[in-house]
Amino acid sequence: MVYQWNEKFLYNVKQFRFDKIISDDKKQFAIDLLNCYYDKKSLVFELIKPKLVNWDPERIATLDMIILHVAICEFLYFETIPLKVTINEYIDIAKSYSTHQSGVFVNGVFG
Repeated sequence: MVYQWNEKFLYNVKQFRFDKIISDDKKQFAIDLLNCYYDKKSLVFELIKPKLVNWDPERIATLDMIILHVAICEFLYFETIPLKVTINEYIDIAKSYSTHQSGVFVNGVFG
């Protein structure tokens, strides 16, 4: 089933309707989080920078930096989400979608 869905999606990207599978509140949350990411990008990087001791920011995986930025935006500006939930979610995202060491790295920055 998943294979067929992926195949259908990949061949018909323009016709695929994400609004049919994502609720309005989840869509709005994603929009708000993305806007926060862009609006607060410089400020959030200044918060991350001291945690990057012995790490050259240019050598950190781009996805890891995005994950850190979005996570920090979420726990600073989305007060209804518990901090522990946010941290665990973004560590899991790093483990699943970035490098094999990303979960450890993201956890270390949050630690």
